[in-house]
Amino acid sequence: MIKRGETTYELDPRKLDVTSSLEVVVKRAGAALEEKYPGWWWCINPDETAGVVYIYALRLSGEWGYTIKIADMQERPRRLAIAAGGEILERYNIRRGKYKWSLLKGKMVDLRGNYIPDITDRLSKEQKKVRDTELTKAVKEGKAAFAHEDSVQEDGTVFRKIAIRIGEDDGNSAS
Repeated sequence: MIKRGETTYELDPRKLDVTSSLEVVVKRAGAALEEKYPGWWWCINPDETAGVVYIYALRLSGEWGYTIKIADMQERPRRLAIAAGGEILERYNIRRGKYKWSLLKGKMVDLRGNYIPDITDRLSKEQKKVRDTELTKAVKEGKAAFAHEDSVQEDGTVFRKIAIRIGEDDGNSAS
């Protein structure tokens, strides 16, 4: 069993509280993912009550994953799991394949240590334009603010520290 944030993941399939047929599906899907995309720490979380299977790459995030209906998974678990795994990797702008540390270099993480996926269906140029527009609007509405501080280092180079405040100003924060 491993814990990632507030969620705990069971590593032993024998301890899952699911039917034996779903256990077989989960094992086949997990084997297919590890075979096709090794090293990403695949997590397959079946939820019979909801009728779905959640798939995560724990090296990236235990929060963002892929959801497949159990009825669909039972017919073709390997194919759907491989497609889901590839889609997860692509959402993080990672080429489908084996895990390598270099693939994560320079990627942004949130405060919990999860990598941040692209959950839009837009081109990256369009995404940047939308982000810029939203940030500009937030600054105009007082919901975001920038501050910077420059300092000259001993070697003569200038070091600029930039901070951004997001959210309503409660009046207690120093500028």
